Amino acid sequence: MTRMKAQFLFLSCLLLSMSVLSIKTVEAVSRTISVEAGKEEIENISLKVEDEAKGRISVLGGSDNDIDFSITGPNGEAVVSEERVSTMDFRFTASKEGLYALHFDNSFSTERKTVTFNYDVRHYIFGIPQEDFLVFVIMIVAVIGLLLFAAMSRP
Repeated sequence: MTRMKAQFLFLSCLLLSMSVLSIKTVEAVSRTISVEAGKEEIENISLKVEDEAKGRISVLGGSDNDIDFSITGPNGEAVVSEERVSTMDFRFTASKEGLYALHFDNSFSTERKTVTFNYDVRHYIFGIPQEDFLVFVIMIVAVIGLLLFAAMSRP
């Protein structure tokens, strides 16, 4: 019976470790949109406090291949704001939880623009990247499981 308990605990720890590994630690998005002349397109990103978003935009089409680009936070505050960009990298850390809006503003132009953008979001737990935190949790669970297995396997 003791050996069966040890095997059950070991398998439980293994299952817990596997379920923790299935948690998504980084989100990556890549899109291409058309922004009509005189219009603005908005894409939203849902972030939690301390999430880090970084990405790149590239503009094609029109004579100048440029667009106004900005990011606003959940309360409408400007996080990033650039005018007439053709290619741009951005990076910011969410100070509040909520929707962050990526604004692709072509209101100044008489020509349609094609915008390619990609970004990834890295999640943090207690200021530690989520993937590092999960590795630490898995290591602790594995050590506890091995200790319990060893203790219960003794005759």
